[in-house]
Amino acid sequence: MLSVRFGVSNMSGYTCGAMLRRFREAKSIVVLRHNATWSQDRTYSVTMSQNELASRAGVDPAYVNKLETGKSPAPRRPIVLKLADALDLGVLDRDCLLIAAGYVPDCISQLGEGRLMALLEDCWRVSV
Repeated sequence: MLSVRFGVSNMSGYTCGAMLRRFREAKSIVVLRHNATWSQDRTYSVTMSQNELASRAGVDPAYVNKLETGKSPAPRRPIVLKLADALDLGVLDRDCLLIAAGYVPDCISQLGEGRLMALLEDCWRVSV
Protein backbone atom coordinates (compact mmCIF):
# COMPACT_ATOMS: atom_id res chain seq x y z
CA MET A 1 0.00 0.00 0.00
CA LEU A 2 1.11 3.54 -0.68
CA SER A 3 1.70 5.70 2.35
CA VAL A 4 1.97 8.93 0.41
CA ARG A 5 0.59 12.14 1.90
CA PHE A 6 -0.86 14.85 -0.29
CA GLY A 7 0.58 18.34 0.14
CA VAL A 8 -2.83 19.69 1.12
CA SER A 9 -4.64 18.96 4.35
CA ASN A 10 -8.17 19.84 3.34
CA MET A 11 -10.78 18.94 0.79
CA SER A 12 -13.40 21.37 -0.47
CA GLY A 13 -12.60 23.71 2.40
CA TYR A 14 -13.00 21.05 5.10
CA THR A 15 -10.09 20.25 7.34
CA CYS A 16 -9.82 16.73 8.69
CA GLY A 17 -11.09 17.93 12.07
CA ALA A 18 -14.08 19.77 10.62
CA MET A 19 -15.02 16.76 8.53
CA LEU A 20 -14.60 14.46 11.53
CA ARG A 21 -16.95 16.68 13.55
CA ARG A 22 -19.58 16.65 10.78
CA PHE A 23 -19.46 12.86 10.55
CA ARG A 24 -19.63 12.52 14.36
CA GLU A 25 -22.55 14.92 14.70
CA ALA A 26 -24.42 13.11 11.92
CA LYS A 27 -23.97 9.79 13.74
CA SER A 28 -26.80 8.91 16.10
CA ILE A 29 -26.61 6.23 18.74
CA VAL A 30 -29.59 4.63 20.44
CA VAL A 31 -29.73 4.83 24.21
CA LEU A 32 -32.00 2.77 26.45
CA ARG A 33 -33.16 4.67 29.49
CA HIS A 34 -34.12 2.36 32.36
CA ASN A 35 -36.89 3.47 34.66
CA ALA A 36 -38.40 1.96 37.76
CA THR A 37 -40.68 -0.35 35.83
CA TRP A 38 -40.16 -2.14 32.54
CA SER A 39 -43.19 -0.44 31.02
CA GLN A 40 -41.51 2.96 31.48
CA ASP A 41 -38.24 2.07 29.71
CA ARG A 42 -37.61 4.30 26.71
CA THR A 43 -35.14 4.35 23.86
CA TYR A 44 -34.01 7.52 22.19
CA SER A 45 -31.32 8.69 19.79
CA VAL A 46 -28.54 11.08 20.67
CA THR A 47 -25.65 12.50 18.69
CA MET A 48 -22.41 10.63 19.27
CA SER A 49 -20.24 12.53 21.76
CA GLN A 50 -16.52 13.11 21.45
CA ASN A 51 -16.06 10.79 24.44
CA GLU A 52 -18.04 8.01 22.74
CA LEU A 53 -16.06 8.41 19.50
CA ALA A 54 -12.77 8.39 21.41
CA SER A 55 -13.80 5.29 23.35
CA ARG A 56 -14.81 3.42 20.18
CA ALA A 57 -11.61 4.44 18.37
CA GLY A 58 -9.30 3.80 21.30
CA VAL A 59 -7.95 7.35 21.49
CA ASP A 60 -7.97 10.07 24.15
CA PRO A 61 -11.14 12.23 24.21
CA ALA A 62 -8.96 15.34 24.48
CA TYR A 63 -7.29 14.33 21.22
CA VAL A 64 -10.65 14.11 19.41
CA ASN A 65 -11.49 17.57 20.77
CA LYS A 66 -8.16 18.98 19.56
CA LEU A 67 -8.67 17.45 16.12
CA GLU A 68 -12.17 18.85 15.76
CA THR A 69 -11.19 22.33 16.93
CA GLY A 70 -8.09 22.48 14.73
CA LYS A 71 -5.67 22.58 17.66
CA SER A 72 -3.97 19.39 16.50
CA PRO A 73 -2.64 18.57 13.03
CA ALA A 74 -4.25 15.80 11.01
CA PRO A 75 -3.71 12.39 12.60
CA ARG A 76 -1.61 9.55 11.22
CA ARG A 77 -3.32 7.26 8.74
CA PRO A 78 -3.96 4.39 11.23
CA ILE A 79 -5.74 6.80 13.57
CA VAL A 80 -7.86 8.17 10.71
CA LEU A 81 -8.89 4.60 9.88
CA LYS A 82 -9.73 3.86 13.54
CA LEU A 83 -11.88 7.00 13.69
CA ALA A 84 -13.62 6.04 10.43
CA ASP A 85 -14.30 2.54 11.80
CA ALA A 86 -15.62 4.00 15.05
CA LEU A 87 -18.03 6.15 13.04
CA ASP A 88 -18.96 3.17 10.85
CA LEU A 89 -18.29 5.23 7.71
CA GLY A 90 -18.91 3.86 4.25
CA VAL A 91 -16.12 3.60 1.69
CA LEU A 92 -16.75 7.01 0.11
CA ASP A 93 -16.90 8.86 3.45
CA ARG A 94 -13.79 7.00 4.69
CA ASP A 95 -11.92 8.06 1.55
CA CYS A 96 -13.10 11.66 1.99
CA LEU A 97 -11.78 11.65 5.57
CA LEU A 98 -8.46 10.19 4.40
CA ILE A 99 -8.13 12.88 1.71
CA ALA A 100 -9.01 15.62 4.22
CA ALA A 101 -6.23 14.27 6.47
CA GLY A 102 -3.83 14.41 3.53
CA TYR A 103 -3.66 10.71 2.66
CA VAL A 104 -4.26 8.77 -0.53
CA PRO A 105 -7.61 6.97 -0.25
CA ASP A 106 -7.69 3.19 -0.07
CA CYS A 107 -9.24 2.81 -3.52
CA ILE A 108 -6.17 4.48 -5.06
CA SER A 109 -3.49 3.20 -2.69
CA GLN A 110 -4.45 -0.42 -3.48
CA LEU A 111 -3.40 0.11 -7.10
CA GLY A 112 0.26 0.07 -6.11
CA GLU A 113 2.85 2.66 -7.09
CA GLY A 114 3.54 1.30 -10.60
CA ARG A 115 -0.11 1.11 -11.64
CA LEU A 116 -0.84 4.49 -10.04
CA MET A 117 2.00 6.16 -11.95
CA ALA A 118 0.79 4.55 -15.21
CA LEU A 119 -2.75 5.77 -14.51
CA LEU A 120 -1.50 9.30 -13.80
CA GLU A 121 0.55 9.29 -17.01
CA ASP A 122 -2.50 8.17 -18.99
CA CYS A 123 -4.57 10.93 -17.40
CA TRP A 124 -1.87 13.46 -18.24
CA ARG A 125 -1.82 12.38 -21.89
CA VAL A 126 -5.60 12.59 -22.18
CA SER A 127 -5.76 16.05 -20.60
CA VAL A 128 -3.02 17.60 -22.78
